[in-house]
Amino acid sequence: MADPDKTLELVERAIELGNGGDPEDFNEWRETARVALRLALGEDDPTLTRFDAIKYSLGMWTNSTPRSAFDAARRRGVQRALALLSAVRTELEVRQPSSPSVNVSALHPWVAGMAASLWAGGYHRQAVEEAARSVEVHLRAKLALPGGTGAPLVTNAFSLKDARPGDPRLRSREFVEGSESWTNAHEGAMLFGRGCMMRVRNLYSHGHEPSEQEALEALAALSLLARWIDQAEVDSLP
Repeated sequence: MADPDKTLELVERAIELGNGGDPEDFNEWRETARVALRLALGEDDPTLTRFDAIKYSLGMWTNSTPRSAFDAARRRGVQRALALLSAVRTELEVRQPSSPSVNVSALHPWVAGMAASLWAGGYHRQAVEEAARSVEVHLRAKLALPGGTGAPLVTNAFSLKDARPGDPRLRSREFVEGSESWTNAHEGAMLFGRGCMMRVRNLYSHGHEPSEQEALEALAALSLLARWIDQAEVDSLP
């Protein structure tokens, strides 16, 4: 099956070449338009049959028929074909799933503040590195800890164990302590955070070059972790 994005691009190109009814090269336009329709709909689709049946010349003429009449007939034919192409374009656009997009500057401020300018400059790995470092720094500051990095820092923060002197915890107060939801919230955040630090922070810092899409998804993951940390309350003992 043809790539839907490429097919839509071909149909749009055929519409563009049609130039509202006056293609610069009629034969090239007609071939481009037919290929686009065939790839979009298949050889057996009735729309392709309708396209092939379009007439681009006069049904009757004499030696005195002016050239302008032939030009007008061709223009009408091309315009009918363009109407078919426009309908197919609309159908292809409707078929395409609407995909969510990620705006880097709209991520959690701990992530966006460090990553947005690097991302805009095309430094995708570096943007993720700085975002991960920022989450670490803010987590240490929230817990008032002098040190700690990576997975151990996140693990201790969301640990289900009670806080101890010098060993604070993060707690999500919207869940009833001791409930299954409370356990899921904290253990899930702990495991998710460990994954962010080990699979993203550590590997990216050691030279792993992600694709742009992977880096974008990594930023989104760090943003979610940052949000959970930011929303949590600190449980500490003197």
